[in-house]
Amino acid sequence: MILTHPKQYASIAVQVNNTWARRCNKYYFIGSQSTNTSIPLILLPLRESRQILWKKVRMAFQAVHDQEHIEDFDYFLKADDDTFVVMENLRSFLSGHDPNEATIFGRRFAYQGDLRQQYMSGGAGYVLSRRALQLLVGTGFGSTRAPGVTDYCNIDYISVEDYLMGRCLKLLGVKFGHSLDEQKRERFHPLRPETMVNPRHVMSWMKQYNYHPFEKCVTCISNTSVSFHYVDDILEIEFLLYHMRV
Repeated sequence: MILTHPKQYASIAVQVNNTWARRCNKYYFIGSQSTNTSIPLILLPLRESRQILWKKVRMAFQAVHDQEHIEDFDYFLKADDDTFVVMENLRSFLSGHDPNEATIFGRRFAYQGDLRQQYMSGGAGYVLSRRALQLLVGTGFGSTRAPGVTDYCNIDYISVEDYLMGRCLKLLGVKFGHSLDEQKRERFHPLRPETMVNPRHVMSWMKQYNYHPFEKCVTCISNTSVSFHYVDDILEIEFLLYHMRV
C-alpha cells in the first residue's frame, strides 16, 4: 500500500511502479484523483493535505481489507512513494515471524522520548501482520470497538498519522515487533541512505525519538536494511542494488 499524490503519479509513483513495487505479491497506490496513469490505484474521496493523513491511511487500510481476500496474504506494508523498499530483505526478515500473531514491524519511535508511547515511523514504512490488520479494521475501525479504542482509532482525529496508528494498535493489543538485526542495527530508515550514514548530518531529533540508541556511520545501519525514506531518485537505488556489480 503506497501513499501517493495526484501531482506525483507521473513522476515519483511511476518510478516505484517500475521498480520495487513489482516485487510485492500485490500492490496498490493510494490517491485521490483519477488521471491517465498506468499505476494500480485505489481512489479515496478526500482532499490531499498533511492534516488528513491519518484519515487517508485509515481509509486505505479499510479499502484494502474490503476488496482483498485477507487470508491470501501474510503481511501488509504501508509505504510512501518516496520510500525505497528492498523486498528481498523484507521477506527474509518476515520469514522468521508468524503472520497469525498481531504484530507491527518498522522503525520504532518513542514520542518525545517517552518509551511508554511507542509507534513505528510512517516515513520508513511499517508492516502489519494479517492478524494485526484484522484487529485494526474489525475492532479498531468497526462497530465492535473496545472501550477506549475509539479515541485514537477514530477517523476524524487530527494528529500525526504514525503516532495515531501506534496508539490505536497498542489499545488493540498489537505487539510492537523487534526489527533490529543480529548486531542490533536498524533495518527501517526514515531518511535517505546518504543521510543515515554520514556523521556530518546532525539530527538531534532522531536521538530524541528513536526508541533504540541512535548512531550514524556506514556500519551502524543493517547490511540487510529494508527501507529508506525521502529518496530523491528511486531509479538510482534500483540501479545500484539490482544492476551494478563489483
